[in-house]
Amino acid sequence: MLSPTDMALAARSASRGLQALSSADRAAVMHRVADALVANEAEILSENLLDIAESEKNNVDSALLNRLKLKDGKIAQLAQGVRSLADMEEPIGRCLRHTQVADGLVLKQVTSPLGVLLIIFESRPDALPQICSLAIRVETDCCSREAKKPCAQTSSCIASSPRPWRRR
Repeated sequence: MLSPTDMALAARSASRGLQALSSADRAAVMHRVADALVANEAEILSENLLDIAESEKNNVDSALLNRLKLKDGKIAQLAQGVRSLADMEEPIGRCLRHTQVADGLVLKQVTSPLGVLLIIFESRPDALPQICSLAIRVETDCCSREAKKPCAQTSSCIASSPRPWRRR
């Protein structure tokens, strides 16, 4: 298992790779993410059932258990959300403010990638594709970790799906 430092360094390297992609390439990656979710729906739901059974066996709080359950249509909803993000206007490089401070001196506020995000979530198997999709769209990578292990199987299955960000 990677140390947190190694995870952050790997994520930083990956974010630089995302920054090298054009907006159209990142959108294509996100469409492949959505396609991979749909293509792997049966396996994701199967792993989710294992997580639910394990959580029930370990007397996980009912509120956490309810968040853990992937309901009918959730994978399609996640895939549609990813596609919507892919099709949105380019968020990076937009000029938000433009002010002439003095003759020949212009101050601009321009959107830019964040670099690396650390996300900690609990009992939310749907968080992983949502977070990753947002990160891809804004040229940022992320390290994610569950606060506890209720959705370990589901998250592992989603994370180990074929890597759609690799160029074909």
